[in-house]
Amino acid sequence: MDGKYGTDALRLALTIGITPGNDGSLSEKKVESYRNFCNKLWNVARFIVDKAGAGYQPSKPVPASLPDHWILQRFSRENLAITKAIEAYRFSEAGERAYSLLWNDLADWYLEASKDQGNIGVLVYALETVLQLAHPFAPFVTEAIWQNMPWQSII
Repeated sequence: MDGKYGTDALRLALTIGITPGNDGSLSEKKVESYRNFCNKLWNVARFIVDKAGAGYQPSKPVPASLPDHWILQRFSRENLAITKAIEAYRFSEAGERAYSLLWNDLADWYLEASKDQGNIGVLVYALETVLQLAHPFAPFVTEAIWQNMPWQSII
């Protein structure tokens, strides 16, 4: 694989879909798919940072629409589920949930619903939260994104 995909993609491929006591398969295609996840994370971050602008000041997210309420509820539920899975050493489950939260809920659904008139506070909250939830599985890309956000916010 020769440095083609990155450490985070390999870490994700070795964590997600692997359960204790079972042999897990590892292929270049699997590592490549997790490289695509890391790219998706970068693209989502770039979109949200651009929407927020350089002068953004962090604030508590205030839902203003049905999609805002939905994504905040989804993040609350998944944050709890991912935390419980990690605390119970079910890393594969936690990783799958973080992957789905970013790809299916945030990128494919909420960002599409928010492209024209996004709620910046909710978008930033979602980005910061997904970075924190994905950090145990993709520490390099999440840290690089976090360090490049123009605002300094700690949730």
